[in-house]
Amino acid sequence: FGPISGAHFNPAVSFAAIIGGKLHWLTGIFYMVLQVFGAMLASLTYHALVGISPDQLTFVSDIADRGAALGQEVLLTFILVFVILSTAMGMH
Repeated sequence: FGPISGAHFNPAVSFAAIIGGKLHWLTGIFYMVLQVFGAMLASLTYHALVGISPDQLTFVSDIADRGAALGQEVLLTFILVFVILSTAMGMH
């Protein structure tokens, strides 16, 4: 998908490309809006396929668990952006 869209599947990657000057800011914002919309649509589609209605969705309620989940998300996003920028986009 790289030749078609630059393989921007994650808003963090698009944002990093904007900051790095590899992507025009307006195009990047357009990508990020569509990426978030696509993620929400995919989540709703998945839940519909497995028979879970949106009102049955559960969220982590414990503050410690939320903190751990946020920490994992930040770390894994950093690793994803680092790998993409250091290999595919040629940014060092």
